[in-house]
Amino acid sequence: MKLFLKPMMRSVIIGPKAYKRNAPTAPYFKAVDVHDFELEKQRLLNNVSQYSTGGKEKAECINHAWLGKLRSTEWSWAMYKHLDHHLKQFGV
Repeated sequence: MKLFLKPMMRSVIIGPKAYKRNAPTAPYFKAVDVHDFELEKQRLLNNVSQYSTGGKEKAECINHAWLGKLRSTEWSWAMYKHLDHHLKQFGV
């Protein structure tokens, strides 16, 4: 199944179009408990900082859950689209 969906998911994840509004979320990513906003904001800032300071070499060592190995430019595009999607989702 994953092999069948991979080409389609690749175009969605790193293609030029923005993520669709109200797209389904995998159950293990859903936040079901109340979270501390300031703590979650700091976690996001730490993750973005860690990603951006790691450089091309670090990004290319990480395998994407669906797509496997990505070039640093593909990782950057996927990260941008994902963060932009959630910022728009919450009106930021």
